[in-house]
Amino acid sequence: NARIMTCIGSVGERKNQAMVIEAFARLCKETRAACRLMIVGRDVSGGRVEEVAHRLGVSDEVIFTGNVSSQEVARILSAATLNVVASKSEGFGLSVIEAMRAGVPSLVYEGIDAFVDFEGLRSVRSFATLSPQCLSEAMSACLAESYDASAIGREGQRYGLTAIIDAYLAVLERARTGVENG
Repeated sequence: NARIMTCIGSVGERKNQAMVIEAFARLCKETRAACRLMIVGRDVSGGRVEEVAHRLGVSDEVIFTGNVSSQEVARILSAATLNVVASKSEGFGLSVIEAMRAGVPSLVYEGIDAFVDFEGLRSVRSFATLSPQCLSEAMSACLAESYDASAIGREGQRYGLTAIIDAYLAVLERARTGVENG
């Protein structure tokens, strides 16, 4: 049973899966042999990202799923050990929330503003430099840690639809009562 690391999103330059593959290839041989990297998403790179896996000799350890449904993403995450996000830019970070809700920790690049909301959570670790070496070291450290999937899942509940609606309604209520009292 291999440990699965996921990298979810359109496969291309912005999501930076080529660097994730380079970092994966730098893991020590024993760690890499016990893991699989699953690249989940539609290829917008014209096959260039998959070529990186072949060039680095890790194509047998890297799985490209192509475009999959949200239900399939949830199924993949339910079997995952770690979700890796090395995006050069990110608007929201949906894969981090999807991973949290599945009880899976995420490793994210700390230079992305979208991830500020996740600071201090047990379920999110970060790496400082957008480089294969730094990411590989952070992957190794995360794989060596043990995580409480239930606690991670509970952290993810704060980003569920019900929690978001409740927060929105609270803001509306404060605005309404502020107008009435003002």
